[in-house]
Amino acid sequence: MAERLDQLLDRLRARPVDGSLDGLEEEIGRDIARWREQARTVSALAILRPIAVSIALMLGVTAGMVATLAVMESHRIDGLSFIDQLPSTLLEGAR
Repeated sequence: MAERLDQLLDRLRARPVDGSLDGLEEEIGRDIARWREQARTVSALAILRPIAVSIALMLGVTAGMVATLAVMESHRIDGLSFIDQLPSTLLEGAR
């Protein structure tokens, strides 16, 4: 482990020193401006989030109601509608 660390330190020592700070201030200024712009965009779009959630909720409730009504309509039981499903003809009377 110590040999590997020594090798890494030797390689680091052999690399040239990058001490140039030219343009650093301008780069930092551009980064700060970009971050501020992103923050403005996020805050402008934040008002749309509750609207989108409300629309999604209304669509979900509407779709659920339509599905429920469709199932209820297909399984509707009227007064004596179960007679059609009886296996025996004894309750239907003579014809």
